[in-house]
Amino acid sequence: LALRLDGDENATSAIMAAEGQLGGLDAVIVCVGLQTQKPLSDAAAHASVVQDRLVSIRHLFKAALPKMKNSPGGRFIVTGMLRSSFAPDAEDLARQSEKLLAGLIGELAVESGQFGITVNYVQPGAVMTRESRRIFNDNRDLRDFCIRRSAARRLGEALDVAKVVLFLASDDAAFVSGTGIPVDGGREG
Repeated sequence: LALRLDGDENATSAIMAAEGQLGGLDAVIVCVGLQTQKPLSDAAAHASVVQDRLVSIRHLFKAALPKMKNSPGGRFIVTGMLRSSFAPDAEDLARQSEKLLAGLIGELAVESGQFGITVNYVQPGAVMTRESRRIFNDNRDLRDFCIRRSAARRLGEALDVAKVVLFLASDDAAFVSGTGIPVDGGREG
């Protein structure tokens, strides 16, 4: 179920809509899209984007937690920012984004662990999406940079990320919480 979340006031109604449509709430997969015309390289723009994402994630979690307490194994899974969201010279910004997300996920995992709810994230490398396809078409140097940085020497596909999310949502991941899993083809450097 895809929901547009333009502000934190929509989190409760988004979760209620999902629960109503699905008949319950066992897992919440948060994939906050990044709407940008070019890869991030400016620290001020980065701070604003990351802060908005973290606030949205926290509000969704707060709205979902009471609903997932009724689940035999609640899962809250967040997709981090795609590496292709950052300019090649913005490695520090990419690392800062990952660090902030990791901190939030750790806090949420501690907050929900007593209820048997796990909280994790996947950290995609350069993955081909509708948005990144446009960016890569406009910036071949960024695309080539991302391919060179991957030990697999290719861009990821959405299915690569989806398989890891599916694992985290399964019973096989019942004792995995508060952590991130890179899905980047073995990033070099």
